[in-house]
Amino acid sequence: MFTRFASSFSMWLILIRMSYLSINSFTHNIRIMRSISFIRTRVFNQTQASFAKLAGVTQGTVSKWEAGTLAPSQAEMVRVRTAAIRLAIPWDDEWFFVVPKWAADAEASA
Repeated sequence: MFTRFASSFSMWLILIRMSYLSINSFTHNIRIMRSISFIRTRVFNQTQASFAKLAGVTQGTVSKWEAGTLAPSQAEMVRVRTAAIRLAIPWDDEWFFVVPKWAADAEASA
């Protein structure tokens, strides 16, 4: 019961966070682009094609997410989050919006 509540509450927070971001803003697109790329490569360690299967979308959709031309829907974010939990991958919903500092620093130094 608590897990279901925590999961619902977490998704509620995601929706609130999304409502404050303009889906057409350049900054939002850059955040999504970096976040999805981080989630795919650093969290899941997957190719675009294999990550697309986990998210229930096409490889082209993942490519558009990472290019910043398309943002994932709430349902798609839920599928990514569910896949992480199912695969016992440590997860933080905040990663949809902000790449962790440690990952951004590692990316900048590479």
